[in-house]
Amino acid sequence: MMKKNLALGLLTLCAYAMAGDNVRVNNVLQEDGLAEMMTDTVYLQNQNITSSVSYQALCIRVGNHVTTQQTQGDVNVISGTLSLTGNDVELDEGTTIAVGAQLEINN
Repeated sequence: MMKKNLALGLLTLCAYAMAGDNVRVNNVLQEDGLAEMMTDTVYLQNQNITSSVSYQALCIRVGNHVTTQQTQGDVNVISGTLSLTGNDVELDEGTTIAVGAQLEINN
């Protein structure tokens, strides 16, 4: 299965990496272990998902009001699979997974 990495939203300070950590910054694996770095956050808001999509970031926020930078509205996974890969994944109010659709969370 081919995965799409879609980065919607803003780059924000989410976490700090410690020396020796393998981390992803803007979906690029950094193996050197930087002492501290800015990492990305993906915001999913006001979307109807009808196909399989993947999002990858250190922080992922899903819900009807997780950022002020996008129009408020629910996130509805109507069909397909929503795959979220991140160290910190938060599902807030306004997140709905329909019968037959799938939600996959990896870290």
